[in-house]
Amino acid sequence: MIRSFLLILIVLCSQLPLSAQAQDVFRCRGPGGVAVFQATPCKDLDEAAVRGPSRDMVLEMRRLANKGRAIIADLGADVNSIKRCQKSMVPFVREVSAIKTQVMTLAAESREFKNGYAALEDCAQCRAAASSYCRQVDQHMDRVMMTLMQF
Repeated sequence: MIRSFLLILIVLCSQLPLSAQAQDVFRCRGPGGVAVFQATPCKDLDEAAVRGPSRDMVLEMRRLANKGRAIIADLGADVNSIKRCQKSMVPFVREVSAIKTQVMTLAAESREFKNGYAALEDCAQCRAAASSYCRQVDQHMDRVMMTLMQF
């Protein structure tokens, strides 16, 4: 039940604007030992702040997945929309490639980074299935965040 609640909370938080996501999130123990998430540090020492390179990469990969979804949204069956998509994908693919080394370094911490990056590469293609790969990036990043938030 708690894991389901946390997963729902993470999914809802992923829909917030990036500026809101860029803040630290503190996981504290509430009444009865229940996990409580807040933007301010916990009052006692029992806290787990989600911060650092892993959190930053999660945010970056989510941003790229959203950008990929936006490019693919205009993809149709006609030649002109495919050409527009391919043209828009060129700088996007460069952005995705630019984070590969960092992602592979973090993959030692969580294999979900590697899986998320593979989905991000598939998200960067002008084909109908690409949007499902963009969604998979978010799913992998949700699992990374769950790992980071464990006590």
